[in-house]
Amino acid sequence: MTELVVEDLTFSYRKWKRPIPTLDGISLTAGAGEVHGLLGHNGAGKSTLLTLVAGLLRPGAGSIRLDGRPVHHREVLRESALVTERVVLYDRFTALDTLRVYASARGLKNPGPEIDRAAAALNLTDQLDKKVGQLSTGLRKRLAISMVLLDTPPLLLIDEPFAGVDPVSLDLLLAQIRAWADEGRAVVLASHDLPELETVASHVHVFQEGRLLLSGRVDELTRPTVADSVVITTAGGSITVANDAGLLAAALADLEQRGEVVHTIASTGADTSLAALYRELHATPSEP
Repeated sequence: MTELVVEDLTFSYRKWKRPIPTLDGISLTAGAGEVHGLLGHNGAGKSTLLTLVAGLLRPGAGSIRLDGRPVHHREVLRESALVTERVVLYDRFTALDTLRVYASARGLKNPGPEIDRAAAALNLTDQLDKKVGQLSTGLRKRLAISMVLLDTPPLLLIDEPFAGVDPVSLDLLLAQIRAWADEGRAVVLASHDLPELETVASHVHVFQEGRLLLSGRVDELTRPTVADSVVITTAGGSITVANDAGLLAAALADLEQRGEVVHTIASTGADTSLAALYRELHATPSEP
């Protein structure tokens, strides 16, 4: 069973020999079959965390372990794959050349069937003979994801998979992320696209200035709340009463006695969507 454990992680970049704090005390756990979304503004530390988890940087303090082993160890590096926001591909290669080179780098022998399967999964079969430089943003991202499919490791790390993609590519990417989780892999992705993230993620971690404001399951964080009031609309206007059966019955009886015809009765309550929660958290200044 795959388990990523990040504990009390800190990291600082250095500029002009001076440390610039980027992550401060980050802890989270991602298990097999889970999709963890990292949510936050630019510069919040999401991409840095993905790079650290991929073993490409070393933390200043804290630890990152995959199945109990430090992620920077050589034997662990092959057990994760990172797809960055800016996919760097050779424009003069064809899509097929790109997949072949990646398969060779991963040590795959006779990768033909794997290439066909990966291309079909992302609807790229008809694009294999095209130069990468001719592909749209959505097709380039689908090509990058298909590279991972050639040798899918137990941990997938993806930075901004939905940014700038067309609707067809978006649907395919969402479907592939769900498929990875259904196959028992752990997926950690950073995204600004709240509707897509809320659709595909099982857990969310809200970042602000290198700190975690909130972590939890999406269904728990956005659990509907009981309406606190009821609005009754009539031809003469509207009245609001508390969401209580006795008070509502009394208000309706009073309207009936006065000859008022009720048009609508609607409950009101807080917006409990992930987007509303995100707006609320970022409206509150972080601690210094």
